Amino acid sequence: MSSSFRRRWIATVSVPFVALAGTSLAVPANAAAANGRAIDPRPARIGAAWLADELQGGLLKGQFLDSEGNAVEFADYGLSIDAAFALAAVDRRPKAVAAITKAIAKNVDSYTTGADFGTPEDVYAGATAKTLALATDRGRNPRRFGGVDLVARMESLVLRGAPVAGRIQDRSAFGDFANVIGQGFAARGLTAVGSARANKATRFLLRQQCDAGWFRLDFTKSLTADQTCDGRAKSVPDADATALSVLALIEVSKDPGASRRVDRAIKAAASWLHDQQRSNGSLGGGTSTEKPNTNSTGLAGWVFGETGRTAAAKRAATWVRARQADEVAPCTSALVDETGAIAYDKAAVRTGRADGITEGTTDQWRRATTQALPALAWSPAGGTASMSAPTRFVKAGSRPRVTVSDVAPGATVCVTGGKTVRATHANRAGNASVRVLMPTRTTSVIIRAKGAGGLLAKATIDVLAGSREARRGSVDSRVR
Repeated sequence: MSSSFRRRWIATVSVPFVALAGTSLAVPANAAAANGRAIDPRPARIGAAWLADELQGGLLKGQFLDSEGNAVEFADYGLSIDAAFALAAVDRRPKAVAAITKAIAKNVDSYTTGADFGTPEDVYAGATAKTLALATDRGRNPRRFGGVDLVARMESLVLRGAPVAGRIQDRSAFGDFANVIGQGFAARGLTAVGSARANKATRFLLRQQCDAGWFRLDFTKSLTADQTCDGRAKSVPDADATALSVLALIEVSKDPGASRRVDRAIKAAASWLHDQQRSNGSLGGGTSTEKPNTNSTGLAGWVFGETGRTAAAKRAATWVRARQADEVAPCTSALVDETGAIAYDKAAVRTGRADGITEGTTDQWRRATTQALPALAWSPAGGTASMSAPTRFVKAGSRPRVTVSDVAPGATVCVTGGKTVRATHANRAGNASVRVLMPTRTTSVIIRAKGAGGLLAKATIDVLAGSREARRGSVDSRVR
């Protein structure tokens, strides 16, 4: 492989686009969901099914562009571990999680070292930390995972001595790409095995949190005296790094020896994330992903659920669900065979409905689904749906509005009737409104609203053609 691809590979394992923390989601019981609504298991169930079906030999494929701009697939070990964490978090597809764990163990050196590039002495801190988190999360012996002592390997990448004690660092001729996300995995994994380096790794992670509550993504580049977030003028907020750090610290906090600083850090970071959530439930990520997206919203929603912010978790889940492929006939599109997949944003949904998930977009759908999936465990259910529609005659050819109420927030709703066949999504209140095009003749039109489970509600609209006076007379007669 070329040296340019090798550099991209090192950056991928150290700074993953998707980097889920290995924590188990505290899924609320149906009767105790946010705002009095029960939890709808469908979004997490179909999302997990789609993600599991994407596995090949226990691994997800990633993509990179070659020198000619062609998409080339490769076994993406980091993304595969993220999928294992996501599936375990929603308590779905245990066989798939086991298959991923087995595949990673088989390829542990390929992921954590430069073995596949002819330099097995190179060891990557972020990849090693994530693999250690997987091994401990799945109850595997981390000292003999795929024949490798992950604890010893991780400890060898934790720096000693002030001012960088506890900081993780790659051992590679191609430079150091370790970051705060990997630091979180290291703190969590080392804590789980009772390593003597765990406390220092955790303390260094806490130093990456600014006073405002957020965590940065990148360490201070040099090994200068001040390694704190506030000590570096160029530190910038990163919602994804913040969420992942919280998820890691939640696991650290379960250790009896964890300091109170950990709990304070979790509270401050969760509060900061809550302040970043838009009224529609979405969040953006770091400097390169500032616009609302399912990756960042999914991670934050996971944090909200774990920290008891159920209303915020519900809003995040609703926003993500509205970007999940869940086609309802006859309002189907090119995504009809991709049930459960989660789009990165609204633009990706439009492209997917028009063209399906193509070779050039597969990677984004896989990554978005992996990162957003855990938040869907907080998707609120609907109630007994009903439809409101005009009760008087409407003009032929007009577009009266119908509203379906008490639907699962974010769920797909297919409205048909007259000349309209249209898919929409219920808003956070569980309402979906659509204008329906009436025929150009006098008749009665049945409007139906369907969801993934079948008919939700229906109503009849009477249509009247003719002059305004005739219509007024008919309406008056009908009222009397």
